[in-house]
Amino acid sequence: VLGNVAMEPKDSDIPTVEKKVYDREYAQNNAEDDEYGVGYNDVSDWRIGDSVPFKLIGSIPDMSAYDTYEYIFTDTLSDGLTLETDRINVYIAINKNDEVREYVPLTEGEHYTLNTDNVGANGGGSFTISFDDLKTVPYVNEENRNYVIVTYDATLNANAVIGLPGNPNDVYLEFSNNPNGDGKGRTAEDTVIVFTYELDGTKVDGENVDTKLEGAEFVLLNGGHTQVARIENGKLAEWVNFPDGYNNTNYAEIPYETWTEFNEDMNVIMASDAEGTFGVAGLEDGTYYLLEIKAPNGYNLLEHDLKVT
Repeated sequence: VLGNVAMEPKDSDIPTVEKKVYDREYAQNNAEDDEYGVGYNDVSDWRIGDSVPFKLIGSIPDMSAYDTYEYIFTDTLSDGLTLETDRINVYIAINKNDEVREYVPLTEGEHYTLNTDNVGANGGGSFTISFDDLKTVPYVNEENRNYVIVTYDATLNANAVIGLPGNPNDVYLEFSNNPNGDGKGRTAEDTVIVFTYELDGTKVDGENVDTKLEGAEFVLLNGGHTQVARIENGKLAEWVNFPDGYNNTNYAEIPYETWTEFNEDMNVIMASDAEGTFGVAGLEDGTYYLLEIKAPNGYNLLEHDLKVT
């Protein structure tokens, strides 16, 4: 009778949740007023062994119709990520992109409950952060406090998937949705992905690339020529210093015998197989240097290390 009527849904009492992961390169290339905080994005890449920072952002809804208000984060990690339980912090913030160190963190056990029973010791699993009554939490009722922000770190471990599809990590939020009784709603999951990569090499004859060479030995140096990759089961385990007496100014002078002795404890040497192939997985994108320390029989040693980007 009245014709078309535009309806605006009432959603101020429905919270939302977002998840972000920190990325060093993204932080260098984006402005400080980034929407989620400097360096936080939906994807990132890291080395195996790195501590990866994550951020959960839950909005604070209109709770005036409720006597008490439950609010529960459930975060799930892939097998390639190991939760660092001592690096979890919770804040009540004004904006999504605020530097949380400017706020006083809430106290576990007094203001919220942390449950890590389902977290895997070697990666994977899930944990929850729950508020029995968000309305009574400090700072929530202060003017312009709009978000519950959770920060935590997880180590990218040796179970990490190399390349695609990456190592996903997701969160969802449960919340009170019936002011007249029990009942909880649930948001959709929000997912971020952590990537790590593999460097594959093939040693070939300088004049005939179809001739693959076995027995070449290499070590991988970081971008500053300051450390060497220690490798376990074909994956980066950690970066270690050069053998005693050597550094980024004289590493090219390290004798082969010194490398082999160093390798007994550190496992830094990669050798080309019958197909000429060698490599290491678990690297983030960036610049590395490949140093040949032993040439195949009948061939000359490369005069300089090779820059690999």
